[in-house]
Amino acid sequence: MSIQVFRGAGNEYQLPPNVILLRLPDGTGQLLDLDGEFHALSNTAVEMLHDILDGDTTSAANKSALRYSVPLSVVREDLDSFLRDLTEKGLIRRSHGSSRPARRRSAILSRIVLASLRATHARTRSINIRMAALMTLSYVSVRMLGWPRAVATWQACYRERPTSADTAPDRRRLAGFIGETIRRFRAHYPLPLDCKDQALCSWALLRDQGLRPTLVVGVAYPVAFHCWCELDGVFVGDDEYTCRNYTPVARYA
Repeated sequence: MSIQVFRGAGNEYQLPPNVILLRLPDGTGQLLDLDGEFHALSNTAVEMLHDILDGDTTSAANKSALRYSVPLSVVREDLDSFLRDLTEKGLIRRSHGSSRPARRRSAILSRIVLASLRATHARTRSINIRMAALMTLSYVSVRMLGWPRAVATWQACYRERPTSADTAPDRRRLAGFIGETIRRFRAHYPLPLDCKDQALCSWALLRDQGLRPTLVVGVAYPVAFHCWCELDGVFVGDDEYTCRNYTPVARYA
């Protein structure tokens, strides 16, 4: 079943970086918060939100009034309530709104995580200690920064790593080794790590070896979310059959 992915920014409202609008095969929709939460939308709500993100509230209200033969005043009242609810939940925001204090806090937290990542690689020689540190940092950064900002911070740490010239079979063997090691390590780790933490740690360890893995976020109909790490067709530390049941909606190199 096909899932349509929409990221939009209208004249008045836009989706935050961590939110994706999904249109499901039955015409209904989901707002996916990339931290792992789904928010269901009816067929009418999907149409209305798509129109808002494709233009503005006035054009969206006019289209809905014509589409459903409803008085414009009624549509405007429903639309205002709909937008107020989404805004309060952080699922939509004003296109020209300001959130400087939140951005400042996020920037400070990002710098702390970035410094911790660099210190982990500079000062830890033991693979077990490094893996424990990375898992802790993934757990903390994803939950404090949110998924997109956490990924961007980790990308900044590994951006300057040289690229390995290893052959494809060597890269796949290394991916298999790292994936299996992380999977075993996660099973005994005290924090409740999830798929995002495992994928981010796998990605980081492969980047540290000069490889170019990809983080993938996928969804499955009707409401399922999964994140994994890929390298040269290898699903690192994850089950291939499980991952292939998900439709990728975001990729991070």
